[in-house]
Amino acid sequence: MLPREGDLRIKGGLPAPHQTTVVIIQDPFSLKHLPYGIVDFQEEQPHLCVRYRDLAVSLEGLRRHKLLTVGEEITRSRNLNPFLRLSPSHRSDLRARVKELLAADEHLEAPGATMELQPYPLDDSRVLCPVEARDFVDFYCSRHHAFRVGCLFRGP
Repeated sequence: MLPREGDLRIKGGLPAPHQTTVVIIQDPFSLKHLPYGIVDFQEEQPHLCVRYRDLAVSLEGLRRHKLLTVGEEITRSRNLNPFLRLSPSHRSDLRARVKELLAADEHLEAPGATMELQPYPLDDSRVLCPVEARDFVDFYCSRHHAFRVGCLFRGP
């Protein structure tokens, strides 16, 4: 049986000293694992992207070319908070559509496609803090300890 994308297999179990072990490692950022992030590129304001292989695919570019039906407030945000406020079914639908586009390379063949639909090399980008934490609460060993740590995050 041939390995499937994303599989990690060791053929033959534990090797004896005279056996050959074949390890097949696929890209961890395949269509099976597409993490979201806010990416800052040199020429554009930070926006929502998905990592695919060694590239960052702009969901804002896909939205502008009407390949995704998601609001600008989601794709142009400086953090993932608006995206996280979407319902689980909306996030699932968005992920399915992104997978569909990437699997078929449709995003590169869209009418009026420009360079902004080309994935960005990760070397040309900077990933930002993905979530803006508000009213952060954590429980520590005492009220005083919690207060002092809270001051580190929010100020006195």
